[in-house]
Amino acid sequence: MVNVGHNGDVAKIWVRTHSVILAGSRADHENERAPSR
Repeated sequence: MVNVGHNGDVAKIWVRTHSVILAGSRADHENERAPSR
């Protein structure tokens, strides 16, 4: 379980990981548009 005092850190980690996931999916879309080599 996470302590209430660590909610701020959890939020930062969640945002960081989520942004990475969004960036990854965005990169996948870019690859789909780009011609496969």
